Formats: sequence, C-alpha cells, structure tokens
Amino acid sequence: MDEHYSVDESMIPYYGKHYAKQFIRGKPIRFGYKNWALCTSPGYMVAFSVYTGKSSEKKDFGLGGDVILNLIEQRKLPAKSGIKVYFDNFFTSLPLMRHLGELRYYATGTIRANRVENCPLKDINQFKREERGSSDYRVSDDVFVCRWNDNNVVTVATNFENWALTSATRWSHEKKQKFRSRNRQ
Repeated sequence: MDEHYSVDESMIPYYGKHYAKQFIRGKPIRFGYKNWALCTSPGYMVAFSVYTGKSSEKKDFGLGGDVILNLIEQRKLPAKSGIKVYFDNFFTSLPLMRHLGELRYYATGTIRANRVENCPLKDINQFKREERGSSDYRVSDDVFVCRWNDNNVVTVATNFENWALTSATRWSHEKKQKFRSRNRQ
C-alpha cells in the first residue's frame, strides 16, 4: 500500500465514432475517452473510472469531489492510515477538504479562486501587483488555504495536520540571482 496518491484525468486515444468520445482542446491526446485515474507515486494506475457524460445523480461535492470519493472507495483505501491524496483545481473544494479530513484522509490540491468561499485572502488582482514570492494564508475548520504569487497567482488548500510555512529560495530570471520569498499574513 502506497502512502501518496494522485487523482487526475487522462485520455485514452480513440478516433472512431462513439457517444462517450471526448474532444479536449490543448491536450496531447485531443480525441478519445476521458478517464479519471487514481495513481501511486511511482505512476501506477490503481483505480479508474471512465467518464461517460453528464449524470442525473445528485452530487454532494460536485463532479470532481465525487470522482475523488468514488476512486478512494473503489480502491478501498483504508482511512486513518496516513494516506495522502493530491489533485488539481478541477477537483478541489473546501467542503471536499473538510469531508476528507473527517474521513481521516490527508488531501492537498490547488483550488480555484471562486471556490474558496468566504476565506478572507487578498484579492488575486492585488496579488498580481505584489512582488514574486509574497503570500497570504488562513486556517479554518482544519483546512489551510494559502495564496502566493509565483509566475502566476496560485491558491492551495490542504487538510494536513502540519501547517508550518517556510521561505523558499527561488531563481529570478529578471534579476539573474536567487532570492528568498517572504511569508506574510
């Protein structure tokens, strides 16, 4: 049993005619079947679900959140065992993070700005004007939300128990030297 898992979409190439075939612009494989995949840290797929289109089922956490929960259930990942699941902003929402925390799964994911609910983080447009490396964070309901300015503004949510922030050393192409990012609240 691996400790680290990631969830993402993948495409199975198919160019024929079928009702479940998808077209996703900008992907390396643009035509085919969309597949939700739960993968281990070495990259092995251990659970998957083929996307067959819009469903009439009521979704508790939206399509992305329910995909996460279904893949965890399909793989029968044991709760309370330190399992860590990572995913991107398509799947992440604060209610999902709280629910996974209640189930005792550790989760981390980038989160879209419109899904941070009423979390009082600085506005994205304000962050774009600040220097690279600036950050803002909040902790509430056992969920940590952090926003920082890198090449673009990034927002991350996690329910891990350790929320220590540290500075990072990064290379600046503009200044042609390393700089240390600062943490702010």
